[in-house]
Amino acid sequence: MILRDYNKFISADANGDQFLSVDEMASFIHPEEFHHTRHLAIEESLKDLDRNGDGLVSVDEYMADLLADEEELMNDIELMDRERRKFNEQHDTDKDGFLNEWEVRDWLTPNNDSPSRAVAARL
Repeated sequence: MILRDYNKFISADANGDQFLSVDEMASFIHPEEFHHTRHLAIEESLKDLDRNGDGLVSVDEYMADLLADEEELMNDIELMDRERRKFNEQHDTDKDGFLNEWEVRDWLTPNNDSPSRAVAARL
């Protein structure tokens, strides 16, 4: 955790003065929203999703993350099927059964856009 925060701090500190301005602090808190820190958010997400440490996200790891905070969803068979289809049809673009770093990036930031805007557009 400390190493992650250190790397985020270094990337967020755009002018390298070892202090964070208001704008730099925003990129530290929400690295996915800024081009110069977005790669860290993607790397962190991949590490969090990749439970077996192979550098890829399997459909089981994807589903486990989905269910991590929502165990009651496990009983919703229709939702589970829909999420598995979404993984296979939308997120796994190279159809190898796994999400690599590029596929995670495209999933989290479609069209290299702001994740917040992407989520808002889907709603």
